[in-house]
Amino acid sequence: MKPIRLEIDGINSYASKQVIDFETLTSRGIFGIFGKTGSGKSTILDAMTLALYGNIARGTKEFINSNRDKASIFYTFELGLGSDRARYMVTRRFKKKEKSGKTSAVSDYVRLMSMDASGEYEVLADKVGEVNSQIKSILGLEESDFLKSVVLPQGRFGEFLSLTGKDRRNMLERIFNLEEYGTDLNISLARNKKSVNDQINIVQAKLAEYPDVTAQAYKDLEENIKDVNNELASSKNSLTEADKLYEEYREVYKLMSDKAKLDLIEKNLSSQREEMEFLRSRLETSRTYFGLEADIKKIEDLDAQLVKINQELNLADKNKKKLDEDMARESDILGQLESKIKDMRQDSDYKNRLREAYQLEVSKNQQEEDKAKQEALVSKDLTTSKSIEKSLEVKREELDKIEEQIGNIIDAIIEEEKIQLVSDDQLMEMNTSLHELASSLSKYEENEAKYKLLKDKSSLRQEEIAKLKKSLELLEKEIKDQKLGLDNMIKENTQVRIQDLAKDLKSILLDHDHQGQACPVCGSKIVSLDYQAMYDIDLDAYKMKIDQAQVNLEKLIDHRDQMRLKLGKLEVQLSLEEEEIKVLEDDLGKKDLGEIRSVYKSSKDQLDRERSLKSLKEREIAKLNKEKDQVHRDKLEIEKDINNLTIDLESRKSRIGVYKSNISGLDESIENIDSRLSPLKLGLGVDSLEEVYQDMQKKEEAFDSLSRNIQAQIDKLEDLKSKERVITQAYNELSKDREVAQGMKATILSRQEFKDIDRIREESLTRDDYDQALAQVEDYDKKVLETSHSIKLLSESLGGRSLDEAQLVQQEEICKKLTEVVDHLKDKLSRFSYQYKKMGQDLDLVASFKKDLAGYQASMDSILELEKLLRGNKFVEYLAQIYLQNIVHDASQRLDLITNGRYALEIDGDYAFVIRDNYKGGLRRSADTLSGGENFLTSLALALALSSQIQLKGSAPLEFFFLDEGFGSLDRDLLDTVMNSLEKLQGQNMSVGIISHVEELKNMIPVRLEVEFDEIESSSKVKLSW
Repeated sequence: MKPIRLEIDGINSYASKQVIDFETLTSRGIFGIFGKTGSGKSTILDAMTLALYGNIARGTKEFINSNRDKASIFYTFELGLGSDRARYMVTRRFKKKEKSGKTSAVSDYVRLMSMDASGEYEVLADKVGEVNSQIKSILGLEESDFLKSVVLPQGRFGEFLSLTGKDRRNMLERIFNLEEYGTDLNISLARNKKSVNDQINIVQAKLAEYPDVTAQAYKDLEENIKDVNNELASSKNSLTEADKLYEEYREVYKLMSDKAKLDLIEKNLSSQREEMEFLRSRLETSRTYFGLEADIKKIEDLDAQLVKINQELNLADKNKKKLDEDMARESDILGQLESKIKDMRQDSDYKNRLREAYQLEVSKNQQEEDKAKQEALVSKDLTTSKSIEKSLEVKREELDKIEEQIGNIIDAIIEEEKIQLVSDDQLMEMNTSLHELASSLSKYEENEAKYKLLKDKSSLRQEEIAKLKKSLELLEKEIKDQKLGLDNMIKENTQVRIQDLAKDLKSILLDHDHQGQACPVCGSKIVSLDYQAMYDIDLDAYKMKIDQAQVNLEKLIDHRDQMRLKLGKLEVQLSLEEEEIKVLEDDLGKKDLGEIRSVYKSSKDQLDRERSLKSLKEREIAKLNKEKDQVHRDKLEIEKDINNLTIDLESRKSRIGVYKSNISGLDESIENIDSRLSPLKLGLGVDSLEEVYQDMQKKEEAFDSLSRNIQAQIDKLEDLKSKERVITQAYNELSKDREVAQGMKATILSRQEFKDIDRIREESLTRDDYDQALAQVEDYDKKVLETSHSIKLLSESLGGRSLDEAQLVQQEEICKKLTEVVDHLKDKLSRFSYQYKKMGQDLDLVASFKKDLAGYQASMDSILELEKLLRGNKFVEYLAQIYLQNIVHDASQRLDLITNGRYALEIDGDYAFVIRDNYKGGLRRSADTLSGGENFLTSLALALALSSQIQLKGSAPLEFFFLDEGFGSLDRDLLDTVMNSLEKLQGQNMSVGIISHVEELKNMIPVRLEVEFDEIESSSKVKLSW
């Protein structure tokens, strides 16, 4: 991928739009991005990542500039080789979103386009998910791989050179995502092992719950069930025989008990015989009396009936006499009414003509009343119409005034709107400027405070550096003294050893008498051997003393190196602080704080004034609009009133026409009635039809009433005659009933039984006592008969058998014991049957557990085999070694190129880095012996090789990368060497970008992008320079 153009607007410190022409920037192969700390250099890479993947490398969502509500990026790049090369443009826009008091950025617009052969762009995707997917498909790289390929933190690869073993493997594992083969695979394997082991433990625990579940135990239970079944069958037979005998005993005992009870009852019944005979005699007398009782009652009823019949006959005589009197009186009244009605009959023709004349006169009067009402309505509507016409004139005048008032208000609104004030956009610009001024003022004050703090820190650091240098001088002197002492001790130790060796040699020569012979050491003739006694020397103690001196010296050197490292760090920090102080001094010297505050105050006052004027104008216009709306509503009300009055007026005019038409019709009808009424009046010879007609009506009503009275009288007479017939018939029937009752009474009294009736009545029982005594006697007779019969049957059933209670109790105990034995055997059989069924189920369950256990054990064996293979991250080390070999091979070629064939990078048998110097006959030396420049070049070659390996995942190589570390600590000579090496990479279609704030690099870079933060506009600005 090669960047062509990047447009940033509203991202982080880029408050205003900035365009970076990468096509020009990368034209010379090497380019630089320079700027002070915090100027916005890193945001350029953030913008590229944001455009491609929708995220910033640092993962933050608060990347929209604080003075902007939205941010946008346009990024154009090319990808591919030869005819497959294509140009793409991705556009993204973000907006701020407030949630839970925090501000974040969300996607507002996204689009990915590609350029066709005609140079026109066509849309590939316009949704976030689709664009992200397309980018990954086009580049073939995830976001993390892209960042690893594009930004090479060169200092980390210097560290990589010195790493060994586990640390280097872990670094390769992270860079190439080998976790899935190493840590992740081991974790997954351990997780699976634990899971399988847990399952094995679970199954074993389940099997441990069934220790007694075996095939032999199952067979033993089956035999036990057979034995218990046989024993149960035998016990049941014994129980059946015993129950049979017990039932026989109980039957005999019950028969004997029942017979004894019946003998006692029979004896008791015999004692009651005389009492029962007396009771039988009274029952017989009572039955005789009860036989006569019906006739006695009948006689009494006949006497009562005769009395009643006589009373009713007397009443019938009285009623008949009264009816005869009433009929005579009513007949006279009827005769009088019939005579009277003959006198009241009128001429029917006369009545009809009078009725017709009267109806015509009534109709005429009604129509004359209707005519008067219609005329009154016409008069009323005419008066109301005139009033409505006057109201309409008044309302129309009011409408004209309101329309004039509306026109005046509209003119006032137009005049208000003509007043020229600043626009909303201008107010927004003023507000933005004010915010920028406030931000600038705040930043200036922060810089001032920061400047004072840095000055204080710098003074303290200088004092600390001075103390540290003084301590170092003392330490260097002590190390020098220690080295001198150690050297003297080593020389002295050498002389002592030589002396000790000479002593030993003389002793050997003297022992073997070598005088006059050749010396075995130098070959010269031995003239004499003077052996002088020498003092004994403790060489081991002397060596321990030297070793202790060396340890002390090494400790001092380590302490000095640590102090030097600390001094170097302090000097670097002091340098950075002094550079920052210088930057702050320059920045603070450019502006006058008082002037900024004055400008801020005047801008704020002007903004407040413009806002106040705008608010006043808006309130005045709102007031006029409100007044206009009210007047308009009044106008609508008046127009509504005018409309209602007009409708009412038209309606009344229409009704007046109808009323006048009705009056004309009524006049014609009245004339027609007069033409018919006049001849009738003349023929009747009457002037006042009302009086004559009312008199006729009264006479007719009286005639009708009299007719009704006559009919009522006739009906009354008929009713009296009917009643007379009923009374006469009832009287005759009552006379017959009396004769029959008297005959029946005489017949009953003539019978023989009624001669001794008083005695029978005295000895007779009452009905209730008779029923009770009869039941008592019948119950006695029944008991005697039943008892005798039952005793006979029981004697026959016993057949001479006898039994005492002890025999029955003994047999009952035998049955109970046998029942307990049977119940016990049943429980035992039930328990064995349940155990047998349960053990069968458990055997199946145990078989399934064993099957599961075998499966889990097989899985565990496989896991253990894998564990052996992967133990100690062997697989990851194997993969890491393969990756490392590829990287070293690629890095060696690059190192050979940038060093003109002098250096090559290799790895030894322990996979440690080795540098081969071809200018010194291929001399190999360890990476930790490299100088600063050699270390930088080797690290750079490693970084480029690693980037290349990562890019192999992609669909096409990336044609640029950034170096973002390592230049600040290089001296001038090393910088020259590094720059010469980087220039040699141009032949590989690779552009190298150096991101730095080191000023010395500027003159070495042919094309530069300078990034500055404009305090006035509060925005980062970019500028290309050559």
